[in-house]
Amino acid sequence: IKSDDIAWISVNMRSSLAVVEVAERKKGENRVAPPRGTYANLTASEDAEIILPEINSGKSTVSVGETVRKGELLASGAITVGENGIRYEYASGEVLGKVYREIVAEIPLESEEKVYTGNKKKSIGVKIFGKKKNLFSNSSINYTKYDKIERNSQLTFFGSVTVPIWLTVQTDAEYEYRPKILTESEAAEKAKIAFADGVRELLEEIVSSETEEKLEDGVYRMTGRIYMIKNIAVCSEFTVNDGETKGSANDP
Repeated sequence: IKSDDIAWISVNMRSSLAVVEVAERKKGENRVAPPRGTYANLTASEDAEIILPEINSGKSTVSVGETVRKGELLASGAITVGENGIRYEYASGEVLGKVYREIVAEIPLESEEKVYTGNKKKSIGVKIFGKKKNLFSNSSINYTKYDKIERNSQLTFFGSVTVPIWLTVQTDAEYEYRPKILTESEAAEKAKIAFADGVRELLEEIVSSETEEKLEDGVYRMTGRIYMIKNIAVCSEFTVNDGETKGSANDP
C-alpha cells in the first residue's frame, strides 16, 4: 500500500488473528528518501526522563521511566537479524521526555530610570532624492544626552499630486538618568511579570513547577524550577558501504 499519509504498516499473526498496525505519517515529517547508504540513529538532545517513545522506523533502545543523558542512543538504525546479520534503517519518530528548566527573574530595589527633562530643540528641512537640507534650526545642540526623533512627510499638491520632496522635522529631546527606588512589593510585581514572560517562551507542555521568592542583597529574586514534556529525539546520520547493506530497509 502506497500512501503519503502512512509512515509504516506492521502485520502480526496471533493464532488465527492478524493484527494490523498502521502509523500515520506525522505532519511535516521528511518524505524525501535519504541517499543510498545513508542511515540514521535517534539520539537525545538533552538529559531527560523517558515518557513515551514513538518510533516509526529503527529499533527503540529506551523504555518508559528510564533516564537518559544528552547524546545517548534512543533508537538504532542498525538492527540485528538472526545470529550474524544486520539490517540498516533510517530511524525516525519522536521520543517524549520530561526535561528540566530553571527561570530566574531578578529586580533590584535601587536602579536608574530614563527621564526626559522637557528641553527640546527642533530643526526643519527638506529631503530631495535622499539628500537633506536644513531650512530652520532654533540653535545648536548642547545636550549631553538626547534622543533624535525625525518625522518625514511627503509633499502633496491639490490633494492628490505627490512630488519626490519630503518635509522633515527633527526633534532633539534631552533626557537624564535619575535614581529609582522600588518597594519590595513593587519589585515582586515586576519579578512576576518578567517570570511570566520567561514561562511563555518555553512553548512545551509544563507538567510541574515550583517557585521560590526572596529579597537578598537589595535584589528581589524569583526562581522557578520547571519540568516539561518535549520531543528529545534528534537525527544522527551515518553511512554504510554498499557491501555491508544487505537486508537494509533502503535496498530495492
